Amino acid sequence: MIPGMIDPKLQKFLGHLKDKAVYAWLKKTKSDAAISAVIPSQVLDWVVRQLYAQLQDASWHQTEQEFLDALREKIPIFSAASVTALQKVVMEGKNLLFEKLMVAQEFSPVMKLRFFRQIDEVFTEICMKTVSYFLSSPADLQLTDKKSEFDSYHYLLSRLNLFYNAFQHSTDGIIITDLKGRILEVNEAFLKIFGYEYDEVIGRTTAFLRAPDTQDEFYAEMWRSISETGEWKGEIYNRCKNGEIIPVWLSITPIYEENQRIGYMGVEIDISEQKKIENALIKEKMFTESLIETANSLIVGLNLHGEITIFNKKLEEVTGYSKEEVLGKSWFEIFVPASQRPSVEEVFDSIVKGAFPSYYENPILTKSGEERFIAWSNTTIRNEKNEIIGALGIGQDVTEQRRLEHQILQSERLATIGQMAAKVAHEIRNPLSSISLNAELLGDEIRAANERPSGDAELLLKSIMSEVDRVATLTEEYLQFSRLPDADPQPGNLIQVVQEVVDFIEPEASSKGIQIIADYKTRVSRLVFDSQQIRRVLLNIARNAIEAMKNGGILRFQVNEHDDFVEIAISDTGEGIREEDKDKIFEPFYTTKDMGTGLGLAISQQVIQEHGGKIYFETQVDQGTTFFIQLPRKKNEVLKN
Repeated sequence: MIPGMIDPKLQKFLGHLKDKAVYAWLKKTKSDAAISAVIPSQVLDWVVRQLYAQLQDASWHQTEQEFLDALREKIPIFSAASVTALQKVVMEGKNLLFEKLMVAQEFSPVMKLRFFRQIDEVFTEICMKTVSYFLSSPADLQLTDKKSEFDSYHYLLSRLNLFYNAFQHSTDGIIITDLKGRILEVNEAFLKIFGYEYDEVIGRTTAFLRAPDTQDEFYAEMWRSISETGEWKGEIYNRCKNGEIIPVWLSITPIYEENQRIGYMGVEIDISEQKKIENALIKEKMFTESLIETANSLIVGLNLHGEITIFNKKLEEVTGYSKEEVLGKSWFEIFVPASQRPSVEEVFDSIVKGAFPSYYENPILTKSGEERFIAWSNTTIRNEKNEIIGALGIGQDVTEQRRLEHQILQSERLATIGQMAAKVAHEIRNPLSSISLNAELLGDEIRAANERPSGDAELLLKSIMSEVDRVATLTEEYLQFSRLPDADPQPGNLIQVVQEVVDFIEPEASSKGIQIIADYKTRVSRLVFDSQQIRRVLLNIARNAIEAMKNGGILRFQVNEHDDFVEIAISDTGEGIREEDKDKIFEPFYTTKDMGTGLGLAISQQVIQEHGGKIYFETQVDQGTTFFIQLPRKKNEVLKN
C-alpha cells in the first residue's frame, strides 16, 4: 500500500484481496468461459500482484502458489505461461524492488510509485477491465455495495497517475533521497539538467553533485539548518556529468510516513541563464557606478521623498561630507540653504512628476557652512515598470565662474560710476570753492558792519560752511574712487600694517568706550601686497565697526595662517547687519548711515579682488559682525623674516 494516499474505501477493497475475497468472487462465476471472455490473463496477473503486495508474512510464497493453483484449476486461460510471465516481471531485476516495496517500512511513496511505472503499459487498461468485470454481475458476486469502493479505487488511481505525471514531467529537477542522502528517485528534468542516465544516479549519495570549490562548511551549515528546521532553500553550485559547474536554486523539504521522517525531496532549478543576466546587470551596474564615481561632475540621486540614494566622489570633495554620512538622509535639509529650500523643493516636485526643468542653478551648503553655486542638469530615475522612482542631478560647481562674472560686472559698474563721479566732482568742485569763499567773505562783511553780529547770522554762516565741507569731503571721496590706482604689490610686513591701523584708531575707539584686542597667530609677517590699499581697507572696516558699537564694545583684530592664504579677521560686538542689507552691502553707493557715501566697502572689495583675495562677512543681529579678508599666500610671494 502507499501510506497517506489510499482512502478508507480502497483500504477496505484491498482488505478483501488480502482475505482472498477475490478468489471467493471468482468461484461464484458461472463458467470458465465467462471468466475467460471478460478477464484476460493480464488482469489475473495484476490481481495476483495486488495479493502479493498485501502479504507481508514469511509464508507468502506458499500462499501465492496455492492461490495460483486454485486459479489454474478454475480458469484454464490462466496458464503456466501466464504465471511464468508474472514471475519474469518479478525475477528479472524487479524482485529486490518488489520485496522492498512490500516489506520496507521506510521506503518512500515515490519509489512505490516507481514500481507501478514498470507495468504502466497495461495498468490503466487492467484497472478498467477489472472494474468492468466485477460490476458486470453484481447479483451473482454479491457486490451490491462494492461499486462505491471501486469508484474510490478508480479515483485513487487517477490521483496516483496525476501525481506521477506531475513528478515526472515537472520542468524542475526533483530528487528523492533517504535520510542518509542516498538517491531513491529522480525525474526526467533532473536527468536532463545534470546529463545523467537514471541507473547512473539511483542508489548513489548526492556527493557526486558537489562543486569542488564549495566549502565543506557550506554543506555542514545546510544540513544543520535541515536538521533544525526540516528544510533549506538557497543558491548552490552543482557539478554535471560533463564536469560543468552550474548554479541551481535548491529547495529541500522532508518526506514523512506515519509521522516519521523517512527521507528528503529536493527541487532543483537551473538558474544558469538567470545568473548570466544577473552577472551582466552586475557588470553594467559596476560600470555605471564607476562612471558616477570617476566623473568630474557632481552626481546626486534622490528618491521620491528627497532622500539621497546616490552621492558620488566629486560631491564628497566639494561638500566635505562622506557618502556614508548622507545616504538615506534628506538632501534639502542638509544641503539646501533655508532661504532657497521652498523654490528647490518646488523644482524637485516638478522633476518627479516628469515636468522637470532640464537645467537649474542653486546654491548648496558644504559641511563647513560655505555656499557653493551649482548648475544642475536633471532627469528622472525609473524602475523596470518605467515608473518614476526618483530624480538624478548632474551638476557643475560654477561658484568661481559666477564670482568672476560678478567681479567683472562689479568692475564695469565701478568703472562707470567712477567716470560719473569724476565728472560730477569736477563740476561741483569749482562752484563749491566759490560758495565756500563767498561764505567767508560774507562773514567778514557782517562782522565789519556790526561789531557784534547777531547769533542767528553766525549760526547760518557756520551751517553753510559745515555743509560746504561735507560736500567737499564727498567730492574728494568720489575723486579718490574714480582715481583708484591698480594694486602695486610689494614685499611688506602685513602684521605691521595691521598694527598701524590698530594704533591709529585706538584713540577714537577708546573715546567711545570700545576696547581693542589684537591677536596674531601666524609666523608669516611678510607678504607681497599693496600696503597703502590694504591699510585703507582695514581702516574702513574698523571705522564701520566702531560706528556699529554705539554703546561701546570690543573690536578684535586677528591674523591667521592657512596653507594657501593669510586671513585677517576684524570682529565687533555691535548691532550686526540686517538680513535685507546682506546682499547689498558691497554695492556702490549703498549705505545704511545717514552721512555715508556707500563707497567704502565697494572700494574695499575691489582692492581685495585685485590682490587675488577674498572678502566676506558673518553677522548676527544684535550680536556683531566679523569681516574676513583672505590674501593669497603663494610660494613665490611669501618672504621669510
